[in-house]
Amino acid sequence: MEGWWCKWPGANIGIATGKGSGIVVIDIDRKEGIDGEEAIGDRQLPDTVEQTTGSGGRHLIYIRPKTDKKYRTYTNIPNQPQGR
Repeated sequence: MEGWWCKWPGANIGIATGKGSGIVVIDIDRKEGIDGEEAIGDRQLPDTVEQTTGSGGRHLIYIRPKTDKKYRTYTNIPNQPQGR
């Protein structure tokens, strides 16, 4: 890892998401005319670890619920359950 940071100091860090990882990330974009904050509106999301993205959006990181229930995907919030 240290060698990678020396070679690519501006690289982004990625994490595995989805069923196998136990992590789910809500990606709230603010780019290409999309404002994910508008899609969330007044919905109250649980407090969690948050990352600001390069485009000014947010990644909200949660422990994945232990269920196979399908949840609604809101407009302007991409659904990428198994990562990118």
